[in-house]
Amino acid sequence: SDHRVYALNPADGALVWSSRPLPSWSPAPPVLAAGRVFISGFTHIISSVDATGDVQECYRAGDKGTWFDLPLATDGKWLYAAGSDKQVYALDTATGGVRWVEKMGRGFTAPPAVGEHLYVPVKTYQKGEYLLRAVSLEDGRPVWNFTADSHLLTPPLVHEGTLFCGSRQGHFYALDAATVEVQWQVAGEESVRAAPVIAGSQVIFGAADGTITSANWQAAQTAPLDPAGTYREAGEWLLAGTAAAQAGEWRAAAADFARGELPLVAAQLYARDQAWAEAAGQFTQAGDLANAVQAYKQAGDPRQAAELTVRLNRPEEAAELV
Repeated sequence: SDHRVYALNPADGALVWSSRPLPSWSPAPPVLAAGRVFISGFTHIISSVDATGDVQECYRAGDKGTWFDLPLATDGKWLYAAGSDKQVYALDTATGGVRWVEKMGRGFTAPPAVGEHLYVPVKTYQKGEYLLRAVSLEDGRPVWNFTADSHLLTPPLVHEGTLFCGSRQGHFYALDAATVEVQWQVAGEESVRAAPVIAGSQVIFGAADGTITSANWQAAQTAPLDPAGTYREAGEWLLAGTAAAQAGEWRAAAADFARGELPLVAAQLYARDQAWAEAAGQFTQAGDLANAVQAYKQAGDPRQAAELTVRLNRPEEAAELV
């Protein structure tokens, strides 16, 4: 929140360096490409930081009202940024030069993902039309559109030619990433709010009520997992968390997903167990400050709630909390 990037030693957590302040703090994780870390935020500037902490400007939008607050995507050579002006920008990671810029409907419902194409969850507001759009990496032109049953609120995942995405109405789809053919789908009861991840043979995703589902990503088989302890001993935290959640062990599952670096899933599970302080911390780590504020209120911590409310540019509301 101090607009800096910190590099830590993964072995002991010791600080290696911290950068000078960036133009904005960012709710999105950085991405690594061409030996640099790229960071967007509530600003019209995309910055990059090298291995020594040196900050450079990668790209500056002409309109200061164009923010790049969604997570960036990259294939290593090119950087893809979804702007608040409803356009996707393809940028050279070495020079910051613009390869192409394309308008995408009325904006975005989730960040894009890179595979054979760039996959963009698009707002259209046409009745019955909720799109996932594949566009060419070369020029941004549409390749195909997939119409889901409702908006897609999490970034899609591409794995070995299969694209996974989940909808607000609870449907989870596995698509052929090249042809958009539906390979299988699962119908859930709650909105898919935690982005899918792959753990071994399983694709794992989370719903708004804290439910965690795993399926064999090649065949959509939802066979029971081993006990969570088996996966913990092997350090397989995502499978451990999924097994614990399927057993109704919400707090243990949340801790597993936190160790597996999925803070939003962990936060939802802590909230389901009414462990509000832990939920607030994980929501904050995930950049979901609005839900973090509500969790701190539930935890009886108005000071922390007020601090985050200030970061959300709501000073009057923050003053009422303290």
